[in-house]
Parts: sequence; C-alpha cells; structure tokens
Amino acid sequence: MEQIKESYSGYAADDLLVVISMIDDEPEEAKGAYIELVNRFRNKLVEYCMVKCKANHKDVNYAVDIVWNVFYRIKNSPDGFTMSKANTDDHEEAVLAYLKGIARREFYDLFYPRKKSKVIEYDFKVDTSKEGTELYNRKVLKGINDEVVKVLSKLSWKEREVFLAYLEFAPNGEYLPREIGDQLRESLQLAGESTLRVYNKRAKEKLQTLLNATS
Repeated sequence: MEQIKESYSGYAADDLLVVISMIDDEPEEAKGAYIELVNRFRNKLVEYCMVKCKANHKDVNYAVDIVWNVFYRIKNSPDGFTMSKANTDDHEEAVLAYLKGIARREFYDLFYPRKKSKVIEYDFKVDTSKEGTELYNRKVLKGINDEVVKVLSKLSWKEREVFLAYLEFAPNGEYLPREIGDQLRESLQLAGESTLRVYNKRAKEKLQTLLNATS
C-alpha cells in the first residue's frame, strides 16, 4: 500500500484522474492513483463541507458522508474534469475546485432536493430478533437461494440488518433513504451514515468469505 502511495505522490492531480479512468485496463494503477487522490484532498473537502454544514445549520457529521460520496462518484466517473474549463492554471487548485463543486451538489441534493418528491412510506422494519427469525420473510430475499439466506444468518445482528437495508434501498452505493437510516441507527444504536457504510462493507466482506467457504 505504501509503495503505491509513493509512486503516485509526484503526479499532478488531473493526471491522477486520468490514471483512475484506466481502471478496466490497469486496475492496480487506478487503485493507487485513487488512494493518492483521496489522501491528497480528503481533509480539505471535509473541512469545506463542515463549513457548509455549519453555515446552513446542518449536523457537521454529514461532512464525512458527503465527501465519501464525492470520491465514490469520482471512482465511478473520473473523466468529467477538464483543465480547459478551470478558472486557474494551477492543476491542484483546479482539481480541488472541481471536487468542491461535486461536494456542493451532493450537499444540496442531500438537504435541498431540487424537486419536491412525494412523501414515501417505506415498507421496512428492522428485525429486532438478533437470531434473524424474520430472514425468510424479508421481501428483498424473495427468490434468493436458501443457502445464501442461511449464510446471512451467520452475520452479526447489526451487520445483517445494515446489509439487508442497503441491499434493498441502496444497492448501487447511494445514500440510504433518511427514514431507513434513522430506523437503523435508532434500533441498532449506531452513529452516522458513515458508520452504517462501514457495517455494510464488513458484512459484504464476511458474506463473501462465508459463501466461498461453502462452495
């Protein structure tokens, strides 16, 4: 990991974006460039988002989640930046301004959606039985192989419930609907969105390990 970081520390920020876009052909190089980009700009973006949250009377803990989504979008679409559209000749400042622009859109999409959507009532309830007695009744698991459901039961209670919520409501890495996140945090006594993401990540990794062991 340290070698990857060092090999990309001398790259200009916009060049890092180019390397990240090569993920299909050069996955390890893209990973290294991505790690360098995150390490280089994460703290500045978190600070920027915290200021924005404070100015708009929002919980500053959302800053970390917003920045996480910025880098998630960059990882999946790194080719949106062009130096010719920047307002500065400084490559680092130009990329930082670009990332702040994405963060700004994420902030407003989270707190001030442009279109007022209808109030949605979600058919969702956290299974408070730590043994997972409701597993076979979960709508999101309908049609799933019984062996997979059995493996799910081996996850810890919190990992299982967070994983199932993301599987149903945010399968492509989106934010969980706020109502769902609130239910999870209250029922499982967890902190912010980033905590939920960590539980989901750990659940997926453990699930994959368990599935590989049964195959």
